[in-house]
Amino acid sequence: MKTVAAAALTIFFSGMALAAPNDLLDMADKLDRLDRQDFQGQIETADSCTRARNFSCTEAALAKAAKVATSARDRDRLAISRQSLDAERRRVEEEARERERLAEAERQRQIEAENRRYEQEAADARRTADQRRQASLREQNRREQDAAADRRRQRDAASRSAEQERINRQAELANQRIRDQQKVQEDNRRRSAQFEQDRRNRAEADRQAELRRQQAYQKESAERDRQQVAQANTQRANEEKARLERERQRDQERAREQKEREQQAKLEEDRKRKEEDRLKAEQRTQEAKRQEEQRKADERRLAAKAAEARPMKTVTNRSKVNTVQHKTEAEARASLNFEVESACPTRPIPGRTFIDRSVSDTNCRLWGLNVKGYVCDAIVTCVTQIPDRSGDPPGRAIQR
Repeated sequence: MKTVAAAALTIFFSGMALAAPNDLLDMADKLDRLDRQDFQGQIETADSCTRARNFSCTEAALAKAAKVATSARDRDRLAISRQSLDAERRRVEEEARERERLAEAERQRQIEAENRRYEQEAADARRTADQRRQASLREQNRREQDAAADRRRQRDAASRSAEQERINRQAELANQRIRDQQKVQEDNRRRSAQFEQDRRNRAEADRQAELRRQQAYQKESAERDRQQVAQANTQRANEEKARLERERQRDQERAREQKEREQQAKLEEDRKRKEEDRLKAEQRTQEAKRQEEQRKADERRLAAKAAEARPMKTVTNRSKVNTVQHKTEAEARASLNFEVESACPTRPIPGRTFIDRSVSDTNCRLWGLNVKGYVCDAIVTCVTQIPDRSGDPPGRAIQR
Protein backbone atom coordinates (compact mmCIF):
# COMPACT_ATOMS: atom_id res chain seq x y z
CA MET A 1 0.00 0.00 0.00
CA LYS A 2 2.84 2.35 0.83
CA THR A 3 4.53 1.55 -2.46
CA VAL A 4 1.36 2.39 -4.40
CA ALA A 5 0.98 5.68 -2.54
CA ALA A 6 4.63 6.52 -3.18
CA ALA A 7 4.23 5.73 -6.88
CA ALA A 8 1.10 7.92 -7.11
CA LEU A 9 2.92 10.76 -5.42
CA THR A 10 5.83 10.31 -7.83
CA ILE A 11 3.50 10.57 -10.85
CA PHE A 12 1.83 13.62 -9.30
CA PHE A 13 5.23 15.07 -8.54
CA SER A 14 6.30 14.59 -12.18
CA GLY A 15 3.21 16.47 -13.34
CA MET A 16 3.90 19.33 -10.94
CA ALA A 17 7.52 19.90 -12.12
CA LEU A 18 6.77 23.61 -12.64
CA ALA A 19 5.26 24.16 -9.16
CA ALA A 20 6.75 26.47 -6.59
CA PRO A 21 10.08 25.36 -5.00
CA ASN A 22 8.57 25.13 -1.49
CA ASP A 23 5.75 22.83 -2.64
CA LEU A 24 8.25 20.62 -4.43
CA LEU A 25 10.39 20.36 -1.30
CA ASP A 26 7.37 19.45 0.83
CA MET A 27 6.34 16.83 -1.66
CA ALA A 28 9.89 15.38 -1.73
CA ASP A 29 9.90 15.23 2.09
CA LYS A 30 6.61 13.31 2.03
CA LEU A 31 8.04 10.84 -0.46
CA ASP A 32 11.15 10.38 1.68
CA ARG A 33 9.00 9.70 4.76
CA LEU A 34 6.97 7.11 2.84
CA ASP A 35 10.17 5.46 1.62
CA ARG A 36 11.51 5.48 5.18
CA GLN A 37 8.36 3.81 6.55
CA ASP A 38 8.42 1.20 3.77
CA PHE A 39 12.13 0.56 4.40
CA GLN A 40 11.61 0.19 8.18
CA GLY A 41 8.71 -2.26 7.67
CA GLN A 42 10.79 -4.43 5.31
CA ILE A 43 13.73 -4.42 7.75
CA GLU A 44 11.49 -5.57 10.62
CA THR A 45 10.01 -8.31 8.40
CA ALA A 46 13.54 -9.45 7.45
CA ASP A 47 14.66 -9.58 11.11
CA SER A 48 11.60 -11.63 12.15
CA CYS A 49 12.15 -14.05 9.22
CA THR A 50 15.81 -14.39 10.21
CA ARG A 51 14.86 -15.29 13.80
CA ALA A 52 12.40 -17.86 12.42
CA ARG A 53 15.21 -19.15 10.10
CA ASN A 54 13.08 -18.53 7.02
CA PHE A 55 15.99 -17.36 4.87
CA SER A 56 14.06 -17.05 1.58
CA CYS A 57 11.60 -14.69 3.33
CA THR A 58 14.56 -12.69 4.68
CA GLU A 59 16.19 -12.41 1.24
CA ALA A 60 12.92 -11.19 -0.31
CA ALA A 61 12.40 -8.57 2.44
CA LEU A 62 16.01 -7.33 2.17
CA ALA A 63 15.70 -7.06 -1.61
CA LYS A 64 12.58 -4.90 -1.19
CA ALA A 65 14.28 -2.81 1.48
CA ALA A 66 17.32 -2.27 -0.78
CA LYS A 67 15.07 -0.77 -3.44
CA VAL A 68 13.83 2.00 -1.09
CA ALA A 69 17.11 2.60 0.81
CA THR A 70 18.10 6.19 0.12
CA SER A 71 20.50 7.34 2.84
CA ALA A 72 23.78 6.06 4.23
CA ARG A 73 22.03 5.21 7.52
CA ASP A 74 19.52 3.05 5.61
CA ARG A 75 22.34 1.24 3.84
CA ASP A 76 24.13 0.67 7.18
CA ARG A 77 20.92 -0.75 8.67
CA LEU A 78 20.52 -2.97 5.58
CA ALA A 79 24.12 -4.20 5.99
CA ILE A 80 23.43 -5.04 9.69
CA SER A 81 20.36 -7.10 8.68
CA ARG A 82 22.44 -8.94 6.05
CA GLN A 83 25.13 -9.65 8.68
CA SER A 84 22.43 -11.06 11.03
CA LEU A 85 21.22 -13.27 8.17
CA ASP A 86 24.77 -14.54 7.49
CA ALA A 87 25.38 -15.17 11.22
CA GLU A 88 22.11 -17.15 11.54
CA ARG A 89 23.01 -19.20 8.48
CA ARG A 90 26.40 -19.97 9.98
CA ARG A 91 24.73 -21.09 13.24
CA VAL A 92 22.41 -23.39 11.29
CA GLU A 93 25.37 -24.82 9.41
CA GLU A 94 27.33 -25.30 12.67
CA GLU A 95 24.39 -27.17 14.26
CA ALA A 96 24.08 -29.39 11.19
CA ARG A 97 27.82 -30.11 11.25
CA GLU A 98 27.62 -30.93 15.00
CA ARG A 99 24.75 -33.39 14.37
CA GLU A 100 26.72 -34.98 11.56
CA ARG A 101 29.81 -35.23 13.80
CA LEU A 102 27.84 -36.97 16.58
CA ALA A 103 26.24 -39.36 14.08
CA GLU A 104 29.64 -40.09 12.58
CA ALA A 105 31.09 -40.75 16.07
CA GLU A 106 28.24 -43.20 16.81
CA ARG A 107 28.80 -44.97 13.47
CA GLN A 108 32.52 -45.16 14.19
CA ARG A 109 31.87 -46.67 17.66
CA GLN A 110 29.60 -49.34 16.15
CA ILE A 111 32.17 -50.10 13.46
CA GLU A 112 34.93 -50.47 16.11
CA ALA A 113 32.76 -52.83 18.19
CA GLU A 114 31.99 -54.92 15.10
CA ASN A 115 35.70 -54.96 14.19
CA ARG A 116 36.64 -56.19 17.70
CA ARG A 117 34.08 -59.00 17.42
CA TYR A 118 35.42 -59.98 14.01
CA GLU A 119 38.99 -59.91 15.33
CA GLN A 120 38.06 -62.17 18.31
CA GLU A 121 36.38 -64.68 15.98
CA ALA A 122 39.38 -64.58 13.65
CA ALA A 123 41.79 -65.17 16.60
CA ASP A 124 39.76 -68.22 17.71
CA ALA A 125 39.77 -69.57 14.18
CA ARG A 126 43.54 -69.04 13.94
CA ARG A 127 44.16 -70.90 17.22
CA THR A 128 42.06 -73.88 16.02
CA ALA A 129 43.86 -73.87 12.68
CA ASP A 130 47.28 -73.70 14.43
CA GLN A 131 46.43 -76.70 16.58
CA ARG A 132 45.33 -78.69 13.54
CA ARG A 133 48.40 -77.62 11.60
CA GLN A 134 50.77 -78.66 14.45
CA ALA A 135 49.17 -82.11 14.62
CA SER A 136 49.49 -82.45 10.86
CA LEU A 137 53.14 -81.33 11.04
CA ARG A 138 53.95 -83.94 13.68
CA GLU A 139 52.39 -86.70 11.54
CA GLN A 140 54.24 -85.41 8.49
CA ASN A 141 57.58 -85.37 10.37
CA ARG A 142 57.11 -88.99 11.40
CA ARG A 143 56.40 -90.01 7.81
CA GLU A 144 59.39 -88.04 6.55
CA GLN A 145 61.69 -89.77 9.08
CA ASP A 146 60.53 -93.18 7.87
CA ALA A 147 61.01 -92.14 4.27
CA ALA A 148 64.50 -90.78 5.08
CA ALA A 149 65.53 -94.10 6.59
CA ASP A 150 64.36 -95.92 3.43
CA ARG A 151 66.26 -93.45 1.24
CA ARG A 152 69.46 -93.95 3.28
CA ARG A 153 69.25 -97.73 2.76
CA GLN A 154 68.67 -97.24 -0.97
CA ARG A 155 71.59 -94.79 -1.20
CA ASP A 156 73.95 -97.27 0.50
CA ALA A 157 73.04 -100.02 -2.00
CA ALA A 158 73.38 -97.59 -4.89
CA SER A 159 76.81 -96.46 -3.60
CA ARG A 160 78.14 -99.98 -3.58
CA SER A 161 76.87 -100.61 -7.10
CA ALA A 162 78.34 -97.30 -8.34
CA GLU A 163 81.75 -98.09 -6.86
CA GLN A 164 81.89 -101.40 -8.75
CA GLU A 165 80.90 -99.65 -11.96
CA ARG A 166 83.60 -97.00 -11.43
CA ILE A 167 86.32 -99.65 -11.07
CA ASN A 168 85.19 -101.35 -14.28
CA ARG A 169 85.03 -98.03 -16.11
CA GLN A 170 88.60 -97.06 -15.03
CA ALA A 171 89.96 -100.31 -16.46
CA GLU A 172 88.16 -99.73 -19.74
CA LEU A 173 89.45 -96.14 -19.86
CA ALA A 174 93.04 -97.29 -19.40
CA ASN A 175 92.75 -99.66 -22.36
CA GLN A 176 91.08 -96.99 -24.48
CA ARG A 177 93.87 -94.50 -23.61
CA ILE A 178 96.54 -96.89 -24.91
CA ARG A 179 94.63 -97.36 -28.20
CA ASP A 180 94.17 -93.60 -28.55
CA GLN A 181 97.90 -92.91 -28.09
CA GLN A 182 98.75 -95.31 -30.88
CA LYS A 183 96.16 -93.71 -33.17
CA VAL A 184 97.51 -90.21 -32.39
CA GLN A 185 101.07 -91.17 -33.32
CA GLU A 186 99.87 -92.49 -36.70
CA ASP A 187 97.85 -89.33 -37.34
CA ASN A 188 100.86 -87.14 -36.50
CA ARG A 189 103.01 -88.87 -39.07
CA ARG A 190 100.31 -88.53 -41.73
CA ARG A 191 99.72 -84.82 -40.94
CA SER A 192 103.46 -84.06 -41.15
CA ALA A 193 103.66 -85.42 -44.68
CA GLN A 194 100.53 -83.56 -45.71
CA PHE A 195 101.83 -80.30 -44.17
CA GLU A 196 105.05 -80.48 -46.17
CA GLN A 197 103.12 -81.00 -49.39
CA ASP A 198 100.79 -78.13 -48.55
CA ARG A 199 103.76 -75.83 -47.81
CA ARG A 200 105.27 -76.47 -51.25
CA ASN A 201 101.87 -75.84 -52.92
CA ARG A 202 101.39 -72.58 -51.03
CA ALA A 203 104.83 -71.32 -52.01
CA GLU A 204 104.07 -71.87 -55.72
CA ALA A 205 100.63 -70.24 -55.34
CA ASP A 206 102.17 -67.22 -53.56
CA ARG A 207 104.69 -66.74 -56.38
CA GLN A 208 101.94 -66.82 -59.02
CA ALA A 209 99.78 -64.45 -56.95
CA GLU A 210 102.68 -61.97 -56.53
CA LEU A 211 103.22 -61.95 -60.28
CA ARG A 212 99.53 -61.27 -60.94
CA ARG A 213 99.50 -58.56 -58.23
CA GLN A 214 102.40 -56.71 -59.82
CA GLN A 215 100.70 -56.76 -63.22
CA ALA A 216 97.45 -55.49 -61.71
CA TYR A 217 99.30 -52.74 -59.82
CA GLN A 218 100.93 -51.45 -62.99
CA LYS A 219 97.54 -51.40 -64.74
CA GLU A 220 95.86 -49.60 -61.78
CA SER A 221 98.66 -47.00 -61.65
CA ALA A 222 98.14 -46.14 -65.31
CA GLU A 223 94.36 -45.90 -64.83
CA ARG A 224 94.81 -43.77 -61.67
CA ASP A 225 97.09 -41.32 -63.50
CA ARG A 226 94.50 -40.97 -66.29
CA GLN A 227 91.68 -40.34 -63.78
CA GLN A 228 93.74 -37.73 -61.88
CA VAL A 229 94.32 -35.80 -65.13
CA ALA A 230 90.59 -35.93 -65.94
CA GLN A 231 89.66 -34.84 -62.39
CA ALA A 232 92.08 -31.92 -62.54
CA ASN A 233 90.54 -30.73 -65.82
CA THR A 234 87.01 -31.09 -64.40
CA GLN A 235 87.96 -29.24 -61.20
CA ARG A 236 89.43 -26.31 -63.17
CA ALA A 237 86.24 -26.12 -65.25
CA ASN A 238 84.05 -26.21 -62.09
CA GLU A 239 86.17 -23.51 -60.41
CA GLU A 240 85.80 -21.26 -63.45
CA LYS A 241 82.05 -21.85 -63.52
CA ALA A 242 81.77 -21.13 -59.74
CA ARG A 243 83.79 -17.91 -60.19
CA LEU A 244 81.45 -16.73 -62.92
CA GLU A 245 78.42 -17.65 -60.78
CA ARG A 246 79.83 -15.68 -57.81
CA GLU A 247 80.41 -12.64 -60.01
CA ARG A 248 76.81 -12.90 -61.34
CA GLN A 249 75.42 -13.13 -57.78
CA ARG A 250 77.51 -10.14 -56.67
CA ASP A 251 76.10 -8.12 -59.59
CA GLN A 252 72.54 -9.16 -58.65
CA GLU A 253 73.19 -8.27 -54.98
CA ARG A 254 74.50 -4.83 -55.98
CA ALA A 255 71.43 -4.26 -58.18
CA ARG A 256 69.07 -5.34 -55.37
CA GLU A 257 70.82 -3.08 -52.84
CA GLN A 258 70.61 -0.17 -55.26
CA LYS A 259 66.87 -0.82 -55.74
CA GLU A 260 66.32 -1.05 -51.95
CA ARG A 261 68.18 2.23 -51.42
CA GLU A 262 66.01 3.90 -54.06
CA GLN A 263 62.82 2.51 -52.45
CA GLN A 264 64.01 3.62 -48.99
CA ALA A 265 64.72 7.10 -50.31
CA LYS A 266 61.26 7.22 -51.89
CA LEU A 267 59.59 6.09 -48.66
CA GLU A 268 61.56 8.66 -46.66
CA GLU A 269 60.46 11.36 -49.09
CA ASP A 270 56.81 10.26 -48.78
CA ARG A 271 57.06 10.25 -44.99
CA LYS A 272 58.52 13.76 -44.95
CA ARG A 273 55.78 14.99 -47.30
CA LYS A 274 53.04 13.43 -45.10
CA GLU A 275 54.65 14.91 -41.96
CA GLU A 276 54.68 18.37 -43.58
CA ASP A 277 50.99 17.96 -44.57
CA ARG A 278 50.11 16.88 -41.00
CA LEU A 279 51.96 19.88 -39.50
CA LYS A 280 50.20 22.24 -41.88
CA ALA A 281 46.81 20.71 -40.98
CA GLU A 282 47.59 21.04 -37.25
CA GLN A 283 48.60 24.65 -37.75
CA ARG A 284 45.33 25.36 -39.60
CA THR A 285 43.34 23.61 -36.83
CA GLN A 286 45.15 25.55 -34.09
CA GLU A 287 44.60 28.82 -35.98
CA ALA A 288 40.87 28.04 -36.30
CA LYS A 289 40.67 27.22 -32.55
CA ARG A 290 42.52 30.41 -31.68
CA GLN A 291 40.16 32.49 -33.81
CA GLU A 292 37.11 30.75 -32.23
CA GLU A 293 38.48 31.38 -28.72
CA GLN A 294 39.19 35.01 -29.65
CA ARG A 295 35.59 35.38 -30.93
CA LYS A 296 34.14 33.91 -27.70
CA ALA A 297 36.41 36.11 -25.58
CA ASP A 298 35.22 39.16 -27.53
CA GLU A 299 31.58 38.13 -26.97
CA ARG A 300 32.19 37.64 -23.22
CA ARG A 301 33.99 40.99 -23.03
CA LEU A 302 31.12 42.75 -24.79
CA ALA A 303 28.57 41.03 -22.50
CA ALA A 304 30.64 42.05 -19.44
CA LYS A 305 30.81 45.65 -20.61
CA ALA A 306 27.06 45.68 -21.21
CA ALA A 307 26.47 44.22 -17.72
CA GLU A 308 28.81 46.77 -16.11
CA ALA A 309 26.67 49.57 -17.53
CA ARG A 310 23.99 49.00 -14.85
CA PRO A 311 24.07 47.81 -11.20
CA MET A 312 24.03 43.97 -10.64
CA LYS A 313 22.55 41.88 -7.89
CA THR A 314 23.27 38.25 -6.89
CA VAL A 315 20.36 35.80 -7.08
CA THR A 316 20.41 32.30 -5.54
CA ASN A 317 17.84 29.76 -6.78
CA ARG A 318 17.50 26.36 -5.13
CA SER A 319 15.26 23.82 -6.87
CA LYS A 320 14.73 20.05 -7.06
CA VAL A 321 14.98 18.33 -10.44
CA ASN A 322 13.92 14.82 -11.31
CA THR A 323 13.77 12.52 -14.35
CA VAL A 324 11.24 10.17 -15.91
CA GLN A 325 11.81 6.40 -15.96
CA HIS A 326 14.70 5.05 -18.02
CA LYS A 327 15.71 1.48 -18.83
CA THR A 328 19.22 1.79 -17.35
CA GLU A 329 20.75 3.81 -14.56
CA ALA A 330 23.29 5.32 -16.99
CA GLU A 331 20.47 6.75 -19.13
CA ALA A 332 18.73 8.10 -16.01
CA ARG A 333 21.94 9.82 -14.85
CA ALA A 334 22.47 11.33 -18.31
CA SER A 335 18.90 12.68 -18.20
CA LEU A 336 19.54 14.08 -14.70
CA ASN A 337 22.62 15.93 -15.98
CA PHE A 338 20.46 17.46 -18.75
CA GLU A 339 17.85 18.56 -16.18
CA VAL A 340 20.58 20.09 -13.97
CA GLU A 341 22.01 21.97 -16.95
CA SER A 342 18.51 23.23 -17.83
CA ALA A 343 17.83 24.38 -14.24
CA CYS A 344 21.18 26.18 -13.95
CA PRO A 345 22.86 26.70 -17.37
CA THR A 346 26.54 27.64 -17.47
CA ARG A 347 26.41 28.94 -21.04
CA PRO A 348 26.46 32.75 -21.52
CA ILE A 349 22.98 34.32 -21.32
CA PRO A 350 22.45 38.01 -22.17
CA GLY A 351 21.84 40.05 -19.03
CA ARG A 352 22.91 37.22 -16.68
CA THR A 353 26.31 36.23 -15.31
CA PHE A 354 26.89 32.68 -14.06
CA ILE A 355 28.77 32.50 -10.73
CA ASP A 356 28.39 29.04 -9.16
CA ARG A 357 26.36 25.83 -9.38
CA SER A 358 26.17 22.98 -6.84
CA VAL A 359 24.29 19.66 -6.95
CA SER A 360 23.38 17.82 -3.72
CA ASP A 361 21.17 14.93 -2.51
CA THR A 362 21.60 13.02 -5.78
CA ASN A 363 19.61 9.78 -5.71
CA CYS A 364 19.11 7.20 -8.51
CA ARG A 365 16.89 4.14 -7.85
CA LEU A 366 14.50 1.64 -9.36
CA TRP A 367 10.90 2.82 -9.52
CA GLY A 368 7.62 1.87 -11.16
CA LEU A 369 4.47 -0.21 -10.88
CA ASN A 370 4.12 -2.49 -13.90
CA VAL A 371 7.28 -1.67 -15.86
CA LYS A 372 10.16 -0.89 -13.55
CA GLY A 373 12.80 1.63 -14.50
CA TYR A 374 15.42 3.96 -13.07
CA VAL A 375 14.62 7.48 -11.91
CA CYS A 376 16.98 10.14 -10.50
CA ASP A 377 16.47 13.36 -8.56
CA ALA A 378 18.75 16.01 -7.02
CA ILE A 379 18.75 19.47 -5.44
CA VAL A 380 20.34 22.18 -7.66
CA THR A 381 21.59 25.48 -6.23
CA CYS A 382 22.33 28.16 -8.88
CA VAL A 383 24.04 31.48 -8.07
CA THR A 384 23.90 34.18 -10.80
CA GLN A 385 24.13 37.95 -11.18
CA ILE A 386 21.37 39.89 -12.94
CA PRO A 387 20.82 43.63 -13.46
CA ASP A 388 19.29 45.37 -10.46
CA ARG A 389 15.99 46.73 -11.78
CA SER A 390 14.68 47.90 -8.41
CA GLY A 391 14.66 51.48 -9.73
CA ASP A 392 12.72 50.61 -12.92
CA PRO A 393 9.11 51.63 -13.29
CA PRO A 394 6.50 49.30 -11.69
CA GLY A 395 5.22 46.42 -13.75
CA ARG A 396 8.49 45.75 -15.58
CA ALA A 397 9.41 42.04 -15.39
CA ILE A 398 12.86 40.89 -14.29
CA GLN A 399 14.68 39.10 -17.06
CA ARG A 400 15.54 35.53 -16.04
